[in-house]
Amino acid sequence: MRDITERRRAEEERQKLVHEAQARVEFEQQLIGIVSHDLRNPLSAILTGASLMLRRDDIQPWHAKAAARILSASERATRMIRDLLDFTQARMGGGIPVHAAPCDFHALTLQVVEEARTAHPERTLQMEQVGDGQGAWDSDRMAQVLSNILGNALKYSPEDTPVRVESRGEPDAIVVHVRNQGDPIPPEMLPRIFEPLQRGTTVGRSERSIGLGLYIVRQLVLAHGGTVDAQSSAAEGTVFTVRLPRVPVRDTVA
Repeated sequence: MRDITERRRAEEERQKLVHEAQARVEFEQQLIGIVSHDLRNPLSAILTGASLMLRRDDIQPWHAKAAARILSASERATRMIRDLLDFTQARMGGGIPVHAAPCDFHALTLQVVEEARTAHPERTLQMEQVGDGQGAWDSDRMAQVLSNILGNALKYSPEDTPVRVESRGEPDAIVVHVRNQGDPIPPEMLPRIFEPLQRGTTVGRSERSIGLGLYIVRQLVLAHGGTVDAQSSAAEGTVFTVRLPRVPVRDTVA
């Protein structure tokens, strides 16, 4: 009887600790969501102010340089906040909303690459597009997927090497490859790079991220009924591959 009572008390204590841990995690995620949401308004004001400064005809060169840095930093902070909000939505059960509509994936890919060229004029971005790019996807979310993968490739590759983006239309799917050179992702890390707060390699420059970009990429690709994977070696570099079916998907959540 004493043994049974002690085991019961131990189990009750274990359950209590589990419930407390779950409540703590839920509170932390709610706090992240609230803070991230509230930060969007002041950041939006900063972005607008910096953009207006850069459009002035009489702006001084050193003012323009300072405004460009403010704009770049604000955009990076905005992306972090977006990732935090998406992460919180995915983990709290609400999911990331995905709404499919007719879309030209080649045109979408070109738009994302052009934006990256503007943000990184010092980098060489190569493109190749083959086949039919028409299908049904959430264009905003797919732009987010491409931007996250391309940003990752730019961040983790030497500045004097090119990054190549290929989009290929197949009979029933669209396939995108993003290739970069540089140090390969360690083999033991590859299975975990799409998990939250994971990194494939260390960042050589001062820029840092919160490690959610690839996690959100995977959630959004899965919500479209697709797949995403990565391969990395010293000889071939790192290649991220996204495959998306052309068949329209019903509005869903990641």
